[in-house]
Amino acid sequence: MDTDMRNLHALLSSLLALASFAQQWCVPGATWHYSDGWGSDHYTKYVYTGDTLIEGVVGNIIRFNVSDGPWIYPTYVTRAEDDVIYRLQDFSDMGGGPQWDTIIWFGADPGDHWDQLQLGDFGCSCPFNVVDTGHVEFGGQWLRSIDVSNPCFKGGSQYRYIERIGSEFGLFFDDCWGSGFFFDPTLRCFSDEGMDYTSGLTPSCDWGVGMNAESDAAPMTIHLLNAGTILVEGLPRTGSMEVQFIDAAGRILLAPRLPPGERTIAVGGLASGCYIVRVLDGPNIRTMRWLKP
Repeated sequence: MDTDMRNLHALLSSLLALASFAQQWCVPGATWHYSDGWGSDHYTKYVYTGDTLIEGVVGNIIRFNVSDGPWIYPTYVTRAEDDVIYRLQDFSDMGGGPQWDTIIWFGADPGDHWDQLQLGDFGCSCPFNVVDTGHVEFGGQWLRSIDVSNPCFKGGSQYRYIERIGSEFGLFFDDCWGSGFFFDPTLRCFSDEGMDYTSGLTPSCDWGVGMNAESDAAPMTIHLLNAGTILVEGLPRTGSMEVQFIDAAGRILLAPRLPPGERTIAVGGLASGCYIVRVLDGPNIRTMRWLKP
């Protein structure tokens, strides 16, 4: 291979690498379900419903309701540009006007921070401090992740935001004036036209019943008990079964056989990432996707 061909090959490889990490936000069909944080069965559903043009900039409209009820005010308008996801904030009642405010800054490095606009305006110090950055493989795609902490959110503890999916503890964050309330939503599930994600932290949405499973089978959910153990709910109560953990390359990395009534599985040997969890229960097959943090 001559020099020109090698240079062309390197350029194409670089472009493909960039494309594989392209920022994704508001993919058609994007829907988020969050528990209400009060221990009830209600949930908040956010839905990407379309786009709007604001001063020459395309904004993505996200609406929400509670347990599939009527749409609730406000309607969120967001956009993604370069390494930042913005939300349109309206300061008209304070003598200002609409301004784009940072939700997440994926281009930040550990040690960086950003503030929401209204926090600075009111003299309230609640910076988003970047702790770590990385990537998560999900469904054959690499999604960027960023770990942040905020002294006004969840007691300053660290949490993660993943592009396209959002955070397990909120899609949008309250300003410092609302952070003292005991409202602690948790992501139940996310889906769009090319991805289904179940957090495993709360009772989740009914996705992933296998093609041979009974249609009225209980939803299968995964709860992370600790770094090395999960609890699988929704499994049959009688009979033994095999539970397979399959990576993005189609390899079965773990396949324990559970005795009747057993629900816990040791997963400490699995690396962080996305897995297909397949339960073989006689002639029935049930599957779901699971993202190990």
